[in-house]
Amino acid sequence: MLQLTRFAPHPRYAPRNAHYGGMIGNRVNHHRSRADFGVVADRDIAQDFSSGSDHNVVADARMPLALFLARPAQRDALIHQNIISDFSGFTDHDAHAVIDKAPPPDLRAGVNLNSRERAIELREHACQKSKSRAVHSMAQPVQQDGVKPGVAEKNLDRTLGGWIPPKDRIDLFPNGLEHIFIRLSHRRSGCRFLADPGSARYTMNSYAGMRESVRNNAVLYLLAAGALAIVVVRACVQSMTIDESNKILEFVAAPAGSHWYPSSGNHVLDSALAKLFVSIFGINELTSRGPSILGAILYISSALYFCVLITPRKFLRCIFLSFLIYNPLILDYLIVGRGYALAIGCLFAALCLVAKIVLGRGESGRFAFYARWASFFVAVSFCSNFSFAYVDALTMAVFFVWAASSAARAKLGYLRSAECCFLPGILTAIAICGPTVWQFPRSQLYFGSTSLKEMWHSVISAAFDELNADVLNSWMMTVLRSIRNELPIASIVMLAALLIAVEWQRWRARKPDMDSRTVLLRLWIAIGLVSFLAHWIAFRAARIPLPEGRTALMFVLLWSLAFLTALAARYEIPRFDPIRVAGAVVLAASVAYFAGCLRLGYFKEWQFDADTKRLYWLVTDLRTRCNITKFSIDWRYSSALDFYRLAYKNVSIPNFPAEESGNIPTNRDAYVLFHPTSEDFIRQQKLQVTYTDPESGSAVAIRGCPADTSTR
Repeated sequence: MLQLTRFAPHPRYAPRNAHYGGMIGNRVNHHRSRADFGVVADRDIAQDFSSGSDHNVVADARMPLALFLARPAQRDALIHQNIISDFSGFTDHDAHAVIDKAPPPDLRAGVNLNSRERAIELREHACQKSKSRAVHSMAQPVQQDGVKPGVAEKNLDRTLGGWIPPKDRIDLFPNGLEHIFIRLSHRRSGCRFLADPGSARYTMNSYAGMRESVRNNAVLYLLAAGALAIVVVRACVQSMTIDESNKILEFVAAPAGSHWYPSSGNHVLDSALAKLFVSIFGINELTSRGPSILGAILYISSALYFCVLITPRKFLRCIFLSFLIYNPLILDYLIVGRGYALAIGCLFAALCLVAKIVLGRGESGRFAFYARWASFFVAVSFCSNFSFAYVDALTMAVFFVWAASSAARAKLGYLRSAECCFLPGILTAIAICGPTVWQFPRSQLYFGSTSLKEMWHSVISAAFDELNADVLNSWMMTVLRSIRNELPIASIVMLAALLIAVEWQRWRARKPDMDSRTVLLRLWIAIGLVSFLAHWIAFRAARIPLPEGRTALMFVLLWSLAFLTALAARYEIPRFDPIRVAGAVVLAASVAYFAGCLRLGYFKEWQFDADTKRLYWLVTDLRTRCNITKFSIDWRYSSALDFYRLAYKNVSIPNFPAEESGNIPTNRDAYVLFHPTSEDFIRQQKLQVTYTDPESGSAVAIRGCPADTSTR
């Protein structure tokens, strides 16, 4: 073949194509169909004869992609000149959805799903046109069941696509602005309606999901609502106790600034909030116990959250929640206005945040957020009741030790982890009660146990209290009374068995990574043991009493969390496990006993103050009808009677002096006495008993009055 070298390109380019985008030797718009000597075979051939054709195939390399002029490269070269090759496809005989952990920057699917048929031609217009109807919301939509991907849309970052750099173009995607808005909507929920055209559908789906959650956990919500209703009702109807009344009289209704005074009876944050409620709504039982109701709400909400977090099984969630919120010892101090409800509620909230982080193995991007809030809650717990000081401080210390060995250390480092765990709590505690703690006298640390046996008995006798005959029938009373003494021992034995079973299962599995519930279980045990050790050292070294009853609430909570976490971990084993069955039986029996102890009339520790409000009205009646002015009031009732005198603004009655049971004056006209310790005095003075209550032991006795009073 003869060629003219003056007008023709290089002999190797017989199709007269442009030389790498150059325009020499090729006249403009003078291309004709001819053979392409530069066609290169594709070595990556398909492995299946059923592979479909692809009209948008781009040669692997050396294809001229010019911007200004069209070249006779291949078929459809005038249509697709900025095609980006996609090398992320996989060939498989049984192709399924594949999740690429390191996807190339391509917003489209990286795998063809059953691409065996040629796409239909979409070139014909519709023969008929009609207006589209408006979209209507559908009530009770059918929930989609099936396998769902573990990686959500919000977990995938959007980047520029393509594995080759553009030669003449920079704007690879015309929808870049839309992707920016989507990214912003994932970061800031406020931009969702701006970025997402289906925001209304998103809102409807969220509402439907919330309704579905309520339906699935309806029993849980009912149990929580029942406990909260009991708290509010008891706060309204139960008479004020001596300790509650002393707090109101000395630190709330006292002159300004009294709630900062350092005293064992003054729990700074509780007194400050009570002062706020009383100043707004006046003095009564409900406002005096307002901070306790807030603490009860926080505790019950934390218990509900923990049960949902620790196990997916519905029946376990119900038993767990009942075990946490219907314990008589816990329930009493969720109501009494002494700061214990706020303290244990805030501690439980902090422990739930710790559980959230631990169950996520510390890899959550919000580790710092959760840790700072946990630190804040333990500080509020300490400011609400100083008896929680050891457990509050050691909770964050143990958590920091765990965080230093978790994935959080690699992300934050030691210094920032320490800042998240300690700095918010320290600043909060100093801001609320720093001066009070600094001036706190050592002599005020007198309440507590003097031995481990006394400590154990104070907790067990309050947790497994006397059964209520108004709640249980005679058969249930007989059955539960027969196992009352065995339940505490059985629960301790089952906790030990569950711990051994969990550790044995982990050792047999020989896995380098422990189950997150096992880690959480170890954390609860560590916090409880270290806190107990701190109390024991303070008792032996500084003679500070051990916790007793109400001051041991934190150990009841930690023991309960350890038991529930161990049981939830054992229920993840697919095979039958007798240990977990026995643990569930002990737990269910304990819940049944707790339910039989429900009451509305009194607190166990202050049972003698169950009817102080009635005593006040009896004294007022004697003052009005019998004109009695000289009263002798036992120390158990004097503060409560003064509280009601202040609440009802009865200035006609003077303050009620407190008298010791063994030193009762004989020159009084009327007496309010504790009957079990004053029977001899009543007989000696030949007093007329006008009122007595066998449940509280209170009695009203007078020397004489024309009033027509009946003895009860």
